Amino acid sequence: MERMPGESKTMTPAEREARIAELRRRRDRSLKQPQEGVRGTSEIGQLTLAQREEFLKLRRQLRELPEAERQAKLREFFSKLGTNTADGAKSPADRAQQFRLMRERMEARIKLLEGKLADGSISETEKRQLERMQRFRRDRPD
Repeated sequence: MERMPGESKTMTPAEREARIAELRRRRDRSLKQPQEGVRGTSEIGQLTLAQREEFLKLRRQLRELPEAERQAKLREFFSKLGTNTADGAKSPADRAQQFRLMRERMEARIKLLEGKLADGSISETEKRQLERMQRFRRDRPD
């Protein structure tokens, strides 16, 4: 949180409280966004206030540790909470499964749009979407 070194001395109590409230709102708003780290992002905005405070405390404690140990402790923290981090919490098999599901949904959408193209009821937006998906399918075969 930002500090108010000299300005707090010249403020009235009401102004000081308003300034502190504004700083807290700004801090809380920033915690709702994904937090960028060296190894990716973590969704700490989805944590409860107590969990968030615990996370920030842990992060301060881990500053002195080597990178590998720091990442292991953070993974352990998030796995204990049952949340994922974007820095590799999913296994390669999970990512492959997710890619297969995405590809299946894309193939279904291609079939639907090709049917619309055949009967002439396709819009320009759908036509561009179809072209992009066909290009993706052509460029990234399984």
